[in-house]
Amino acid sequence: MRLLGGSPTGYGLHEMSTEGVPRRLHDHYQASGFTHFQQSGTGAIRKYYNYFRVTPMLEPLDALDTQWALSDEQAEPGYYAATLGSGIHCELTVGPKSAVHRYTFPACTSSRLVIDFSLGGLAIDHGRTVPVRAQLESLGPGVARGQVVMEGVPLSVFIEADTPGFRQMLWYDRRLMAGGTRLDFDAIRQTTLRPFGLLLMGPTESGQTVELRMGFSLRGCDQARRNLHADCGQRDRAFDHRRAATRDDWREHLGRVRVEGGSSPRRTVFATALYHSLLKPCFAPDESPFWPSDGPFVFDVCTMWDIYKTQLPLLTPSPPTGRWSC
Repeated sequence: MRLLGGSPTGYGLHEMSTEGVPRRLHDHYQASGFTHFQQSGTGAIRKYYNYFRVTPMLEPLDALDTQWALSDEQAEPGYYAATLGSGIHCELTVGPKSAVHRYTFPACTSSRLVIDFSLGGLAIDHGRTVPVRAQLESLGPGVARGQVVMEGVPLSVFIEADTPGFRQMLWYDRRLMAGGTRLDFDAIRQTTLRPFGLLLMGPTESGQTVELRMGFSLRGCDQARRNLHADCGQRDRAFDHRRAATRDDWREHLGRVRVEGGSSPRRTVFATALYHSLLKPCFAPDESPFWPSDGPFVFDVCTMWDIYKTQLPLLTPSPPTGRWSC
């Protein structure tokens, strides 16, 4: 998720600050869309955040960077939901190498799902990054694929969308490419970058849902497609199936530690630290872009600095008063 404002290690209501109390930027949480590949605690702050932003909207493409207020937030391991100020209800769940979005639209003659391939990094000073190479191809109604090379890492995506009655178009520099099915960029610089991506647009009735599925890979679009189908299986009710499978996976991991007794706040702190300890390092088996053979691969930097928000909070405080066991 892309929240506005930020600190050296993430997003929030305040501007970046390295000492003292940071200045407040926003009164409420806001979002311009929902992104992928967030790392928790990585020191190289612009390299590992916020790619393939998905923005559900009712406004024209010119309003793409609008910041909508968030309400009715709900979060649990593997699931997030919120309602944007536009009235669109947003739900996201994930698989090992995929993400599934579900949006519930109000009645509108021209609802939109916009995927921005050009965006990356943090919404803070000197925190943004741009692709050095990119390609994007529309394969047919509700199907597309593409790749961006961000900070030297090739990120590929395969997209499927259940959007009956929607038009599907590529866009460049906030202008629709009627009839265009492919974009290729051999070299991009900060000074030459113009936003580009995929747009799905059509009428919606009040309460109508649209599902978007995205498979990812570091080894090309074909493997991204295989990863998507391995994670999500059949297209029918993919969101519910993926959410249930992810919930079961997290229950298995978090259920290895049992806590008895202790106050509710301390149990919450302990459970939160246990959850965060499992977010990093990020294992991506069979995905190394640097050597051809399959096998283990870890997709992040993991130094003492990088684990201060993940493993160390679990190790530093004492466990809740009571008993705990593995």
